[in-house]
Amino acid sequence: MENYYIVKFTGMEIVSRLKSRLWVVGFFFFTVFGVSSSIWGQSPEEYIAFAESVGENKLIHILNRKEIHVYLEEGQIVIEEQVQWENFFLDNTSNYNLDDRVSQSSFFELVDIEASSLVLEGKRYKEYKVKEFNTKDEIENSFHDDWVTVNFNYPKLGEKAISKLKYTLKCHNPRLLSSFFFQNNFPTLSSQFVVKVDKAIDMDFEFFNMEESELTKEIKEKNGKVIYTWTREKIGVEEREPFSPSYRYVLPHVIPIIRSYRVGTKKTPVLQGTDELYGWYIGLTDSLNTQECSPELKTLVKDLTQGELSDYEKVKNIYYWTQRNIKYIDFEYALGGFIPRDANYVLQKINYFSNINF
Repeated sequence: MENYYIVKFTGMEIVSRLKSRLWVVGFFFFTVFGVSSSIWGQSPEEYIAFAESVGENKLIHILNRKEIHVYLEEGQIVIEEQVQWENFFLDNTSNYNLDDRVSQSSFFELVDIEASSLVLEGKRYKEYKVKEFNTKDEIENSFHDDWVTVNFNYPKLGEKAISKLKYTLKCHNPRLLSSFFFQNNFPTLSSQFVVKVDKAIDMDFEFFNMEESELTKEIKEKNGKVIYTWTREKIGVEEREPFSPSYRYVLPHVIPIIRSYRVGTKKTPVLQGTDELYGWYIGLTDSLNTQECSPELKTLVKDLTQGELSDYEKVKNIYYWTQRNIKYIDFEYALGGFIPRDANYVLQKINYFSNINF
C-alpha cells in the first residue's frame, strides 16, 4: 500500500491525546506542513551536506540500529534481535542498490521482515512497500551450511530516495549473539545499539577498536528489565587498503555476552569464561565414538603404528595419513561445523568412495 508520511489526526483523536490548545495548534501545523518518521529530523539537503562533509559518497546510512531483547520464558533464555537500516541515495546510482537480502539459519531464525522505498514526489515523500520476498539456499563452491537468504527488490529508488529495512531474528543459542558495528562502509548519521534484558540475566559487553567513552550511553530500568543504549552520530568511513585484515580488526564494534541467568535461587552459567566455552564444546562430542572400533579401523591403526615407534611417531603417522586420505568439504548445517564425525563413520565413507570409479 502506498501512503504519504503525513501526520493525520481526526478531531476526536486530537482531543483525546492533547490537553492544551497550544499543543493542538502545534500538531495542526505539523500535520499540514511536516512529515512524520524517525528519519525526518533532517531534510534531504542536510543529508547531502553531511555526505559531502565526509568525502565523495553516493549513499549514506541515515540509521543503523539494532535492538536485542533477552528474557526468560519457562526457565529458558529467549533472544530476539530487531535490526533497522535506513539509507539515503544522493543520485541515481541507487538503481544499482535495488537488490537486498537478509540471511537466516538454524541459529538465527527470521521471524519478521518489512522493507520499503520512500520516493520524493514533488515536495513530499511517498512510500512504496516491498511486496515480494523470495528465499534462496546459498551454496558456494565446496562450502555448504544451512544459511539461506531472503531476497527482495526496493521499488522506484532514485535520486534522493530512501530505502528502509526492518527485520527480526530469533537467536536460538545464547552463546552466539551477533556483534554490532557502529561504523560501516558508508557514512552514518546515527548508529544505535539497544539491549533490553531481564534483571535475572547477567550480561556483559566487550568493545573493540574503540573506547566505550566514545559513545553516548544510557542505562535505565523499567518493568523488571535493564535497558542499555549506546549511540554514536555522524560517523565517517574507515579508509582501508587492499589485502588489509578483516574489518573486525579495524571497525568499532561491540559483542554482547550472556554470562549467566537465575531461575529462583538457581544460577546457571552460560559464558562466564573459557571454562564454560570449553564445557559447551566438549559436551557436543559426548555422543562420538561410543561404539567399539570397527575391524577396519583397528587394522588401519595397527598398520600405522606397528614397529618400535614412540608415541610421537605414532601420532605423526596417523596425522599424515589423515591429511593425505581425508578430503574435507565445509559443511556447517546447524551445529555440524562444531561437531566432528564418528571415526567408524568417516572410515566407512572413505572406503565407499575409494571403490567408486569417477
